[in-house]
Amino acid sequence: MELQLYKTQIIETLLSVTAFLLLKYLSFYIVKLTIVRSEFKHKEQKEVSRLLNLILVPTFIIVITSIWALKQSEILLFISSILTVLGVGFFAEWSILSNVTAYLVLFFNHPMKIGDTIKIEDSNQQIEGKILDVTYFFMYVKNRDGQTITIPNALILKSSFSIISA
Repeated sequence: MELQLYKTQIIETLLSVTAFLLLKYLSFYIVKLTIVRSEFKHKEQKEVSRLLNLILVPTFIIVITSIWALKQSEILLFISSILTVLGVGFFAEWSILSNVTAYLVLFFNHPMKIGDTIKIEDSNQQIEGKILDVTYFFMYVKNRDGQTITIPNALILKSSFSIISA
C-alpha cells in the first residue's frame, strides 16, 4: 500500500536520474568533439565541462527536491518561484552572465583557439595579438609590445575580429 503511494515519485526520480546521466554524457561527448575539431587545449575542456556541470547539477537537485518535497500540484509553483529568483539574480548580474554565455559561444562556435593571432576591431580601437587564454569572463591577448590585454568575452562577440594566423 505504501509503495503504491510513492510509485509516481519513484518513477519520476528514475526518469530524472536517467535524463541527468544522459545529459551529462551528451554534454561531455559534445565538448570532446568540439575539442578534437577545434584543437583546444585540455584546460578548456575541463572549464567547459565544469560550467555545464554547474548548470546540470543544481537543475537536477531542484527537480529531485520538487519530486519528493512537494505535492504534485505544487511543483509548478515551486519551479516558477525558483526561476523567478534566478531570473532576478541573473538580470542583476547581466554582465557576468553575458560573459559566461559568450565564453560558451566562443568555445563551441568560433574557429579561433589559443595560440592564434587575432585582430579585434572595436569602435574605439584596434587590438591585435596572440590569444594566451580564454576564461569564463575574459580573453587574454598578448600584443606586439608584450603587454597582456584582458578583453571581456561579451565584447569579443560584439566586435568584429579576424584571425590573422593560426
